[in-house]
Amino acid sequence: MDSSDAEVIATSVLRLARLQRVLYSKDLRDKLQPADLQVLLALWLAPPATVGELAIAAGIEPQSASRSIGRLTARGLVRTAADGSDDRRRRAQRVTPAGRRVVMAFLESAVPLIERHARDSSRSPIL
Repeated sequence: MDSSDAEVIATSVLRLARLQRVLYSKDLRDKLQPADLQVLLALWLAPPATVGELAIAAGIEPQSASRSIGRLTARGLVRTAADGSDDRRRRAQRVTPAGRRVVMAFLESAVPLIERHARDSSRSPIL
């Protein structure tokens, strides 16, 4: 990798990190923790999923995914049921209609933030 490629990659990583902070600092009415939002989005994209599958998809530890599922279930955003396999212990998570509404509200609120971030990033080579 030459220095020009390295600069592009480093700049992209910094921009993504800043965008992530902006998105998570957005005061959503639902006030989800970042890991909870990651799990909810991952589950919305690829339902149904086990806790282990969600941890991988969300990029978090299985213990964190399990805690997030507990919080999301308590809020009625996710439900857990047998996954239909022969193993009765195996459970799969599904997004509820309320969870889908939260995801859509988040995505709709994210669009202007992403657009603004893209405009600001074009003015500043790094941030």
